Amino acid sequence: MGSELRPAINESAWDQHRSWLTGWTGPSELEYKYLALEPEFIAILQHGHFSFPSPPAQPSKHQALCTYQRTIDKMGFKTLAYLATLALSASAAVIDPANLEKRASCPSYTIINTRGTGEPQGESSGFRTMNNNVQRQLSGGKIYNTVYAAGFSQNSAAGTQDIINKVQSTLRTNPNECFILEGYSQGAAATVDALPQLTGASFDAVKGVFLIGDPDHKSGLACNVDNNGGTTTRNVNGLSAFGSRGIPSNWISKTKDVCIFGDGVCDTTHGYGINAQHLQYPRDTPTQNLGTKFITQQLS
Repeated sequence: MGSELRPAINESAWDQHRSWLTGWTGPSELEYKYLALEPEFIAILQHGHFSFPSPPAQPSKHQALCTYQRTIDKMGFKTLAYLATLALSASAAVIDPANLEKRASCPSYTIINTRGTGEPQGESSGFRTMNNNVQRQLSGGKIYNTVYAAGFSQNSAAGTQDIINKVQSTLRTNPNECFILEGYSQGAAATVDALPQLTGASFDAVKGVFLIGDPDHKSGLACNVDNNGGTTTRNVNGLSAFGSRGIPSNWISKTKDVCIFGDGVCDTTHGYGINAQHLQYPRDTPTQNLGTKFITQQLS
């Protein structure tokens, strides 16, 4: 931490008003940041002229904050920012500056949505519910619908290139943009094929990958889950698994490859081809809840 935010203070005076209040063992960077904005308060701490009431035997955090606020208000100081810091730090779940920064790490994000075979150009039905949920919970989001034919020929190369182009072109104008990649069926295959080509800044910008009914689903990967987040489809292969490079190892930790048990596109052990299970994802509540939770966590 820079010296400009670390004033020389009388530690005894500091401890008098701080230690009994929250049990802290030392001033945090966030505390110093706000204290640096209060020169009158710093002067008192530096000279040790801080008058504070004796603490009650077992003060609650609420009582302590109220007592502290009344004392400071009588002294006539501008303490709103500092009291806000104390209130955060004294809460049951302590929030440190690193976590605050993490929560603000994706103020702007784009969900790249790649539809399955036969779906019309636009947002895939497989992700519509979860994406609505995510955008209600996290502001700053946009949906980009991958442009490609999604035809029955299963030639998804144009979709793969469009995903890559969208990430790279966006980062040229907004290097802080975050991305989530989504793919359903053929769209999942197009997304998987894009992953090896998203490197460096592009890799860092993609915070998560959520696939459903993936024909490239490869047995044994840690990212393989069923629609309940379980392992019933971890060790099965999809229709195209043996002809695909699959999900690169460096992408596994930020990917969910969701396959419903018996989906004949991603689970050829228990089903074959486009069947009822493969068409279940859009209306499947567990899938939509799993996607909502995963995406919001990855963007937070």
